[in-house]
Parts: sequence; structure tokens; C-alpha cells
Amino acid sequence: MSSTAEQASELRDQLRVIRTHKWQIALITLLVTGTAVFASVRRTPIYEAHTEVLVHPIVNPNSSGLALPQPPNLDTERLVALSQTVA
Repeated sequence: MSSTAEQASELRDQLRVIRTHKWQIALITLLVTGTAVFASVRRTPIYEAHTEVLVHPIVNPNSSGLALPQPPNLDTERLVALSQTVA
């Protein structure tokens, strides 16, 4: 029973310390959080990405029932040929 009483006493002591210093704890928490937010907003991004999508046209059946592909989109093919990956 004495260990339970000691634990309760320790808990009360810890809560009393927290209550006594609650404004200091809140101020330090706000300062640290504010500094972290400010630093992350001002930091220039390191990683950036750029994507392009190559869309192949849908195959349309002609009057004879054969499916013939549409000619390629030459603008898209030109962008692919000039891309950094191909270079």
C-alpha cells in the first residue's frame, strides 16, 4: 500500500510542478513550434518534379470492320524526343 501512496504523491508533485510552470511551458512550446513553422516556410524546396503524359490515341474501327490506329500526335512525340531523358 505504501508504494501506491508514494506513486500518488509523486504524481501530485509532478502535476503541481506542471501547474506552477504552465505559462513557461506554453510559451516555450509556442516559440519552438513557431520557429519550426517559420523555418520550414522560408526554406526553398529541394525536390521538384515535372511530368508529361504521352497519350496514345484510341483505335477506331473503320467501315470495313478493321481497327486502324490513329496517326500519332506529333507535338507530343516531339516533346518526348526533346526531353532530358532522351537527351
